[in-house]
Amino acid sequence: MEQNDIENNNTLLAEIQQIRQQAAEREAELLQLVQQLKEKAYQQDKSQTVKTIVSDGPTLEVRGTKESLTRPKPKLPDVPQFDGNRAEWRGWKLEMENKLAEDADALGNELSRFRYVFSRLKGNAKDNVTTFVELGVKNANGTTKELLFRLDLLYGQRDRKQRAIQNLG
Repeated sequence: MEQNDIENNNTLLAEIQQIRQQAAEREAELLQLVQQLKEKAYQQDKSQTVKTIVSDGPTLEVRGTKESLTRPKPKLPDVPQFDGNRAEWRGWKLEMENKLAEDADALGNELSRFRYVFSRLKGNAKDNVTTFVELGVKNANGTTKELLFRLDLLYGQRDRKQRAIQNLG
């Protein structure tokens, strides 16, 4: 019987060692997953801004890219939608630049202003920059300056000065 007990004990010890080895491997995998999650959370936190909003009441800390809940009201009316008519481009562009400058706080951050410019387009003008805007929003790097420049390339008269000189002569 003693020999049989020794063999059983050895078998049990081997099984225990195998279970411990498997547990150690699983623990290592879990630790690696936890580390990956921590790194991902850190990257997300790093990409978000922390703003402190001070009002008459208590201080409120806001995490994320959302703006204050109390934006000022816009001073100027919405810019009419531009449909791609070249004759209307310069006037529309000036109105948009004025709106962006005067109501910057009311419109929000740069990406919100970028979206606002796009919302004031329709027809061919909207169709011609849709892919550009999609990429700007997706990558969160679209700027109003770039969008207006692109629209100016499409609808502005780059040779306007040259034509004016020719018309004078």
